[in-house]
Amino acid sequence: MTATVTPAQRLYYMDAMRSVLMMGGVFLHAAQIFNPEGLWLLVSESTSMLMYWIVEFIRIFRMESFFVVSGFFCFFTLSKYGTGKFLTVRLTRILVPFIVTALTLNSLQTFWLFKAGLLQFDWITYVKSGQYVSHLWFLINLSVYFLVFAVLYRLLASRAQNLTKMILDRPILFLITPLLFWPYGIIVLGKLGIPVYENLWGVFDVYSLLEYLPYFLLGYLAGINRALLNQLTSFSWWSLIIGCVVSNAVLFALQAIGGTLETLFYYLLKEIQAWVLVLICFKLFFQLTNRAIPAFRFLSDASYTVYLFHHGLVVLFGLLWLKLNTPYYIGYPVTVILTLGMTLLVHRYLISQVSVLSFLYNGKPVSQVNPGFKTGA
Repeated sequence: MTATVTPAQRLYYMDAMRSVLMMGGVFLHAAQIFNPEGLWLLVSESTSMLMYWIVEFIRIFRMESFFVVSGFFCFFTLSKYGTGKFLTVRLTRILVPFIVTALTLNSLQTFWLFKAGLLQFDWITYVKSGQYVSHLWFLINLSVYFLVFAVLYRLLASRAQNLTKMILDRPILFLITPLLFWPYGIIVLGKLGIPVYENLWGVFDVYSLLEYLPYFLLGYLAGINRALLNQLTSFSWWSLIIGCVVSNAVLFALQAIGGTLETLFYYLLKEIQAWVLVLICFKLFFQLTNRAIPAFRFLSDASYTVYLFHHGLVVLFGLLWLKLNTPYYIGYPVTVILTLGMTLLVHRYLISQVSVLSFLYNGKPVSQVNPGFKTGA
């Protein structure tokens, strides 16, 4: 297999999209503080349906889009480095920050919630149930996907040409359509006795691994075939808008009706909704950011730090808003602005400058970290 994208063809919009999707966790978790569903770690008395809809909207497409991008870069780096170096580089980049963040930032977060009386705590439960994972679950997913697809890359390398001819030269809807029914496949696997709803050792959420697998797979296939990647941004705005409106309208209608029809078509419509928004995400970033933008170069590098550090900060701000009884229309924007600002400063002046911190929280030497708003490939 050979890479389909050369350095001269750098896909700036993919870097920009990956960074924004990762930093979207700030907007999601800050809204959870004021979400009337009350299912998060802490919930303010000042809730709003606006916060509920922000959470629901971000959840529809954010991680789905992220895993498509991750699948693309998985193949790209596999073809660049080979299996051995790929696994060494990528797993170091994932597992070192995962372990360090779990031991430090996530443990501090748990301590704050315990001291505030919002969490029952003992070390045995904390370790056995995987409470230290928290917002780092996607790193576990990536690690598993990287291992599996690295093996497939090694096994199928000699058959890449036939694979491309048989599958990838077809319209992208030919690939997406069967993926729409994947949730039903997960249900069937569960009925067959496969533990799809298990959380192994408190770390591996089997359902989550299966849920996002189609998105990672499509991104990986787009890495093999550049024409497939181009199709992700080629849909007209009218078709995407119509698809979004129709899928939402039918979904709401079925929820109002309830019964067998809702049960039968719910997962299909949710998948259609997610894929349409993934395509909108790709098209939007392609049109707006597919060029060298210094700010996005910095944000692309800083987004990992932002994601690792933001969760604990959001929890701290949430505890403050609970104590002060702060209304959502003040607490939410202040949490987002201060959390983004503080985490970006952490990256700029600590992670990108101190070699030890760069390795511990970004999994790479400081020489590979972009410290500021500079242009470059």
